[in-house]
This record gives sequence, structure tokens and C-alpha cells, in this order.
Amino acid sequence: MAVWILRFKSSSGPKYVYVADAGSALERATRRVQAWPDPEARRVALILIDVATRDVEGGQTQLLLRWSERDAFAQAAQGLREILREDDPEGTDD
Repeated sequence: MAVWILRFKSSSGPKYVYVADAGSALERATRRVQAWPDPEARRVALILIDVATRDVEGGQTQLLLRWSERDAFAQAAQGLREILREDDPEGTDD
């Protein structure tokens, strides 16, 4: 079941990122993450992208993402937020 995320966009803060066109954004993020020099951050980020992609495959067109900031996730999560915000000016946390 897909949910219209725009209604819930009020969840905000520096750890959240709203992605309007999730399918395209995740494809672009995958290409950029694959070029990351840190193999562990790259591995974790690709796992996070894979999980989000499953939502898209289930019919979700928009995403409101917030990832854990613990351990190996911190660097990957921060990098993905930056990529997704660059790709989608509407995907801000404001």
C-alpha cells in the first residue's frame, strides 16, 4: 500500500530527507554511492538504498527517510542525505 508522503512532510529536521521522485532519486544515488572510496560506507549505503527501493517497487513514489546515526550507518546516512538533497531541491528538511 503506497502512502502519499506529502501529507506527512511535517516530520522534519536534519536527519530527515523527503524525496519526491523516489525511483529516479534512488537510481542516481546508487550510481553516485558506487563511486565512494570507502568500501564500508559504500556497502552500508547500498543496503539502505536497497531497502528504500523495495518500498518504491511496492508502489511508493515518494519517501520520507530517516536512518540510524549509529556506528557504520552514520557516515552512509549522512552521505545519502546529501546526495538526495542535491538531486531534489524539494527534498529538504525545512
